[in-house]
Order: sequence, then C-alpha cells, then structure tokens
Amino acid sequence: DDDDDDEWGPTLLLVDTSGCDLREEVTPSGSRRNEGEARIVASHVRSLLDAGVKAEDIAVISPYNGQVELLRSLLWDDGTDGGGDRSN
Repeated sequence: DDDDDDEWGPTLLLVDTSGCDLREEVTPSGSRRNEGEARIVASHVRSLLDAGVKAEDIAVISPYNGQVELLRSLLWDDGTDGGGDRSN
C-alpha cells in the first residue's frame, strides 16, 4: 500500500556502505560482522520503533551469524524489544 510507504518510509531499505571506512571483522567461529553497519541498522530500527512500527513488523536480514549476534546485542542491550524469532 502506497499510504504505508509515505508514513513509514520504504518497505525495503538497502544501504550502500562501500567507501564509508566501516571495518569488517571475522569472528572466532569464522563468521563476519561489521559494527559500523550494525549501528546504522540498529539506529534505523529504533527510528521505526519510535515512529510506532511494531517490532514484529520489522525484519533485518543478514547472511552472517556474527552480524546477527551483534545486531541482537545492540538492540536488546539498550532495552529495545527485538521481537520475533531469536533463532539463527
């Protein structure tokens, strides 16, 4: 629905962080994570929650378990209800 897009922003948001000097790390398990990118995502999720979007209506997708774990820690450690499934 186009009305929803006007109120909440785009349904799908892709952010190109190339050239932003955000450093990727390899976790001890061999997965990847990028704290700079995770902070951008966490900030956007908080903005959506502050605007009234329900946590269960927000999805963040990452192919890396290390990034998922980092995002969970950033969102849940600040008291934000991450909602949804906590499985990998």
